[in-house]
Amino acid sequence: MTLNWTPKLSWTDQTLVYATLSRGELAGGVNKAQGTTGALVVPVAYQPATVDALEVGAKNTLFDGTLQANLDAWYYNYENYQVGIISNRQALTLNIPAHLYGLEGEFVWQPDDDLQFTLTTSLTRSQAGTAYLVDQRNPTANTPNSILVKDITNGSLCVVTPTSAATAGHTPGDSSTAPANTIGAHVNNFYLPNGGNAAIDAPFGVPLVNYGVCNPALEPALEAAGYQYSLATSSVTGVATTVHDGTGIPVNVHGNKLPQVPNAQIGLGAQYTLHFSDYTLVPRVDYYWQSSMEARVNNDPGSDYIGSWDTMNAQIQLNAPDDKWYARVFATNIFDKHNPTGEYLTDPTSALFTNVFSEDPRVVGISVGASW
Repeated sequence: MTLNWTPKLSWTDQTLVYATLSRGELAGGVNKAQGTTGALVVPVAYQPATVDALEVGAKNTLFDGTLQANLDAWYYNYENYQVGIISNRQALTLNIPAHLYGLEGEFVWQPDDDLQFTLTTSLTRSQAGTAYLVDQRNPTANTPNSILVKDITNGSLCVVTPTSAATAGHTPGDSSTAPANTIGAHVNNFYLPNGGNAAIDAPFGVPLVNYGVCNPALEPALEAAGYQYSLATSSVTGVATTVHDGTGIPVNVHGNKLPQVPNAQIGLGAQYTLHFSDYTLVPRVDYYWQSSMEARVNNDPGSDYIGSWDTMNAQIQLNAPDDKWYARVFATNIFDKHNPTGEYLTDPTSALFTNVFSEDPRVVGISVGASW
């Protein structure tokens, strides 16, 4: 639905005020799971993302038609916003509630026929709704007495928790009977690192990580020894189920920033047209800056933070009479910066490394075109 109004204002040449209300949808899909492991992290099917969008703004022409000034404010309310993760050795999609809102401005100033300046600006705020997610960088969520276990068969991670005071502070791989280290029973398929639970395992260099098998089928043996895998928890309500899957202890991401959404962006451009007989030569330069953003909805301090960055492009274009053809020399990312434009966290089986996407290096080239 769109409403338009063209008021007669003394300080503009022409003004259009508008308001739009719309609803959109992004199709859902299926998380292709390896066996049933995907269903331990997210539902097998992820839902369509729906958004209710409200926008109000004004388009204005000022100063005898030399300035175009457009301003708008907008709000997006999402149901089932789609977030991608890599977990259990596969790419998965999950749904969370979310909303975004912001302000935008677009200005084109042309003081004469040959000189032009452009400015685009935006301010954006994003926020995740109530959703309970396991952070792969911190599966235990700093929960006291929780035990992080690395699967010796495939390198994945799981979380084990004690069920009694006797086993609190110990691991299912601890079979010591020393009085100073009173423990519950030893459980097969779980092992302490060399040197004990608080040591850095010498062969592998993994600190404070125990080794075992992340297999819910071992739950009866764990419970008999005074331990259990962490409970599966609804990502929507945070309520624990009766399934001990060990995938981790979720935390509420309510209020966190959405991934890949910068708070602010600014674009500046300038060009001038030179005339040579019936030919024109148009040099142009563009500058872009964006603020910091988060790589994941978990918003881990430092690890998920992507700092602000900027870049500059330039070009010179020769236009033939009647625009029959053109030739352009251009340079992008003039200062050859390695700006990070995004990143993703891999699965624990590949050591939880972070893959970073960066802006293309400096590119200098020529393009030509023709019309008829």
